[in-house]
Amino acid sequence: MNFVAHQYLSFGNQSLQIGNLLGETVKGKQYLDFPEDIQKGILLHRSIDTFTDSHETVKQSSSYFHETQHKFAPIIIDVIYDYFLIKYWNNYSETPFEKFKSDC
Repeated sequence: MNFVAHQYLSFGNQSLQIGNLLGETVKGKQYLDFPEDIQKGILLHRSIDTFTDSHETVKQSSSYFHETQHKFAPIIIDVIYDYFLIKYWNNYSETPFEKFKSDC
């Protein structure tokens, strides 16, 4: 659900951006039904999720919400991390956020 981070990590490549967006809903080998350049974005999405979901900081952050939010805790963390990415956007990108957003 961290759409901003996934788009940011697509580095302006439109095919990766589309695939990275679709990666949230395309399951299993369904990615093979898409053109190769979009497949790469879907696989990138999965790689990003695998990395972040196994990262100790993300696990610890998610644990704060598990008691009350259960299976939704990781989604809440994704949204919070996107919030902070936007809030501190200028620390991570020279492109103004409004331009980045319209380019997406």
